[in-house]
Amino acid sequence: MVFKIHNTLNEVILVIDIGGTSYKGALVNKDGEIIYRYKIKAADYGSKEKFLSAIFDLISKLNIKAKINNQKVIAMSFSIPGAIDTEHGIIKYSNNLDLENLNFKKELIDKYKNIPIFMLNDANAATLGEARKGIAKDYANVVFLTLGTGVGGGIIINHKLYAGSQFMGAELGHMSIDINGKLCTCGRKGCFEAYASARALVNYTKEGLNKYKDSKMWREINNDINNINGSVSFETLKKYPNDFGAKEVVNKYIKYLSEGILNYCNIFRPDIILIGGGVSEQGDYLVNLINDYCKNYNYGFKSTPIPLIKTATLKNDAGIIGAAYFALENLK
Repeated sequence: MVFKIHNTLNEVILVIDIGGTSYKGALVNKDGEIIYRYKIKAADYGSKEKFLSAIFDLISKLNIKAKINNQKVIAMSFSIPGAIDTEHGIIKYSNNLDLENLNFKKELIDKYKNIPIFMLNDANAATLGEARKGIAKDYANVVFLTLGTGVGGGIIINHKLYAGSQFMGAELGHMSIDINGKLCTCGRKGCFEAYASARALVNYTKEGLNKYKDSKMWREINNDINNINGSVSFETLKKYPNDFGAKEVVNKYIKYLSEGILNYCNIFRPDIILIGGGVSEQGDYLVNLINDYCKNYNYGFKSTPIPLIKTATLKNDAGIIGAAYFALENLK
């Protein structure tokens, strides 16, 4: 089943993708195409007043552009990091914004009374974007993982976005894979995020550099420990396949990432698993390593449906496009 929403001339969704460092605004048509975009710097961390002022200013700029282009804004939709009560429009808690229990929808309705307003968690928005307009658009059951500072994610079941009660589920990064393991930022021990995020990969790389003083990873960072990022071990291993340090780091990371993916295989039996975030820049090299691990260690792998594993394609536009589709599919 493929969703196709036919466009009505000059009707658009006003979308804002809210991040910790910037707010990306866009006008999106009913075919999920971004026809105008505008970005502003994020407001001061934790200031409700400055946050709302910046959002209102961005909405105003987008509305002016729509008016100039003779376009009608039929809804507004927001992609927001954190625990978002989608049904009631409340930002329950957002660490990236340092906001808590903000009735965001009420603030918007008070100012924009005649426009339908929608909002959802940013990872769910990105998942919906990939499922409607990206590489997963032809698949009914999708698991999407974003590997960044943390591990975000989203789930599509039978073409529908699933996020549980109040739309605050699908926290795929906070499944524990070792109850006696590393302490996660959420307060629990052994979360998938603590082992499979880009931050975890950087930590493994530091450990590898300290252990293997002759590793070519040192050359990759120009002998400056401050140059470490999530690509160092992978790029080193591509160039020097026998480098023990890089191989140990990559194998450790792939083990934890793949074990989490295998859990999602057994729970959801998805048709496709998408990898997004900074680590996904490794493309097929990353995917091939995950596939090799899964084939060797998955319980029932040979007798259960084998999902495709791909890297996401929409990149930074996924949240904008997903938020637009969320509005379109929920308009009454």
